[in-house]
Parts: sequence; C-alpha cells; structure tokens
Amino acid sequence: MATHNAEVVDRSPAQKTGTSLWGCQLSTKTVVAVIGATVALIASPFAGKPWGWTPSYGGSYGDTVHSFVWVKEEKISSTTQVNVGDNVAYFHNGHGAMKRVWYTSPDHQWFWVMGDNLGGEGESGGSCEIGWICRLGATSQSPTWPEPNLEMAPERPITARAVIVDFWSPFDRRSEFEKKTRFFHDPDSYVVSGPILVLVGKSVSRAYDRDTGTLKWEIPGKVTQVQGQIAKFLKPSAFICDPIPGEFDLATGKATLAPEPKIADPKLRSAKLVETSGQNPVKVFDDDPMTVWYIGDGCRRVETLTIRLPKPVTIKSVRVDGRYSYGTQLTVSASLNGKKLPVSSDFNVNRKVDTIVLTLIQRCRQPVTGQVKEVDIIG
Repeated sequence: MATHNAEVVDRSPAQKTGTSLWGCQLSTKTVVAVIGATVALIASPFAGKPWGWTPSYGGSYGDTVHSFVWVKEEKISSTTQVNVGDNVAYFHNGHGAMKRVWYTSPDHQWFWVMGDNLGGEGESGGSCEIGWICRLGATSQSPTWPEPNLEMAPERPITARAVIVDFWSPFDRRSEFEKKTRFFHDPDSYVVSGPILVLVGKSVSRAYDRDTGTLKWEIPGKVTQVQGQIAKFLKPSAFICDPIPGEFDLATGKATLAPEPKIADPKLRSAKLVETSGQNPVKVFDDDPMTVWYIGDGCRRVETLTIRLPKPVTIKSVRVDGRYSYGTQLTVSASLNGKKLPVSSDFNVNRKVDTIVLTLIQRCRQPVTGQVKEVDIIG
C-alpha cells in the first residue's frame, strides 16, 4: 500500500507591520507623516518666534474663546506701558490668570483687573478677590479707589508678570478681525448681528464688516442692541443719565433721534427750584417714584445735586426716598450766604437756608448703585 505524505499549506494573507486605525491598516511611515503634519500645522504660527507663546488660561472670557487658544505674552518691565483695556497675566494661589485692566494708578504702577464671576465693568466676584495688582518692584501704595472687598482680597499684592500682545485660535472659523476684536475688547463693548460687528463707544460707535474688518458707518452714540439692520443707540445729551434714544439704519447710514430732554420747572413742596447740577437732577422733584437720580455704571465717583432756593427759607428737614447698595453713601448739607450749616444724620435742618446739596459717593467699583427716587424739602 502506497503511503502519501500530505503537506498542509497556509494560504492566509501575509501579516503587515503597521497600525490599525478604525479598521484600516496604516503603515508606520504614514502614521509618522500624519503626526508630523499635525505638529507642523500647530507650530507653524510660531515659526521663527516660539518664545512668549503659551496656552491661554482666560477661561472667563466667555464667547470670546471658541476653541484651543494660545496667547503671546510680553514680560512687564519697569518701562512696559500697560493701559486700560490691556490683558495682563499673573499667578494667584498657584494658578495662572489672565484678566483685563479697568483702571491704572496715576503712576502706572498699579492695575485694577476684571474678575471672572459676574462680568460687567470690572464688577465681578474675581475683582472682589483681586482688585489692584502691581508692577514688579512697585514703590507706591495701591490707590484707595476703587476699593476691593477687603474680606476677600489677597493678603499680599499680586504682581502682573506679562501683558498679552497677540492671540491665536487655530480652530476658530471666525475671521481674524472678529476673533481679535472679541478677545481684546470687553464683551460689553461690541455687538454682533448678521454680517455686522459694532464696536461700542460712549459718544461714537463704529460698525464694521465682520469678515473683512472694513469700517462701514460711524454711529453718533452708544449702541445698545442691533435688530436686523437697525442699531438702537443713545446719544449723549446735556444730562449724563438722560441720553437721547435713536435708531441707525445700517443699510443706508441714516440716523433718527428722539427729542432732546429739556429742564422742567418742577414745584417743590415749599420752594421753587432755581438751579441744579448732577445727573438727571430734575426728575427727583416730579412726584414720580419711577424716575431717579442715581450713581453707578457710567457715572463719576462723586455726583452732586445742588438746590438753590429763590430766597432764604426755613427748612425743617430734607426727606430722601432712596436705596443704596454696598459702597454707596448719601450726604446732605445746607448753607446760607455761602456759610455751611450743620445737618443731622437723619437730615434734619431746622434753620433758614438758601442752598441744599445732596452728594452720592461711590467708595468702590463693585456692583454698587445709589438711587434717589424722591426729595422732599419740608418747610
């Protein structure tokens, strides 16, 4: 009987060296090439200038940042200029922070930084915790106003180590103009609608093309909102807290304004108002509790309301209907022929006077307001 030796042949495909990615075999050379290209793409903006670029820790910048962000820092030296609106970097409690400067001291050694909790014009929980930070080697004391919340402020001054001079966000599809405008400006200082970005100013706002950064229109006031092609704005008037409402057509460049406010001649309870100064002064004598004279956002640190009577009148007291939050104080003074007279803490006068002065004072720049709804001069 013949014997046959059977030979078993393995006909399965030869195994290839490489990496499997979602079921696809990639050679080692391909993987290395992909990784190298990715690294080159990320590193390309830094070619020739790698120093000073760092990942951003500006997480509080809200809709400013849409993706991975790098910023370029310039070390703050004794001669580096730091201005209001600049972004500065510092370390606090072992963590890096990047905040916007809202105020600088007269000698430019101290900077009041925005916080990261509530937003707005420097009025946030972060500002309560930080407040004033200084230059390296600062020799002066921090300013007394704005005043941070001393219960939450750091025990030792924090040093600003760098100012942000450039910004890079590789995966953000918005135009470079829009990205940098949003990043280097406070969120309250711009309005975006459709193809238009409006950079808001107190007396003049500017409308730009979002994609190209081309200036389209100058709007004569502070833009508050944009609805379609209509921008609503407030034009400054003789009364700081009584701006003139207006609408601006972004398609035609035509502005429409409401009538300008005028000084009324309100009747007081026992005297006629002759002269006033301060913000929105007349409306605290109109018997309308919905109108106010106030201090807060957009106001000076000290606002005064001066009431001059036509002739000396005996005044029993000044009754003020108002509300004042943390950091706001109201004082009342009286005088006769230029000589100041004592006024009690509850605003009792009991003297003949010809001038009464109400003063609102902001002690700090936290979310504070003072509102005077009505003033009664009781004879």
